[in-house]
Amino acid sequence: MINTLNDLVTESISKFGVNISGILYYGSSLRNENNLFSDQDLLMTVKDYDTELLVELRHIVKSAPFFVDLPVIFESEIPTDPERFRLINHGCYFLEILKRGQPIYGRNVFLDLGKPSPAAIQQSLLETIVEYTQFFRRNFVESNRERSLAVNYQLNRRLIKGAYDLLWIVDGKMHD
Repeated sequence: MINTLNDLVTESISKFGVNISGILYYGSSLRNENNLFSDQDLLMTVKDYDTELLVELRHIVKSAPFFVDLPVIFESEIPTDPERFRLINHGCYFLEILKRGQPIYGRNVFLDLGKPSPAAIQQSLLETIVEYTQFFRRNFVESNRERSLAVNYQLNRRLIKGAYDLLWIVDGKMHD
């Protein structure tokens, strides 16, 4: 039975230990910045691709009585060029976050990679801002049929304006 983060890690290691390169703990929980929406951010690096591992790990994570974010990355998926690193919706900027992760099993394989250039980090942040803006817009503004069209329009305009302002700050360029 999984009751704690330690139980989850122990169960994962007992089932997949020989194939696991490392399990990293990172994010707001590690920094003691928890809030109502906080989860436990872990990342598992695995030596060899194994679909059974992914299925079983999903069951382990679902059985936890707390929120866990536990993506798996196979070593063969990690590019040697740090500027090409991408994990789910995170670009190469996320590599620097993972390098600060605390290994709770094995080692932090990301420490073996170089540092992305400032331009590549900035570009990956810009792409993430655009992606999150589009997601929010599609799922929370445009799809809400309970609000009037005028209110949805105002929310959409403010969201887009806010994204452009943020891009202007990050990119240093004026956007229409």
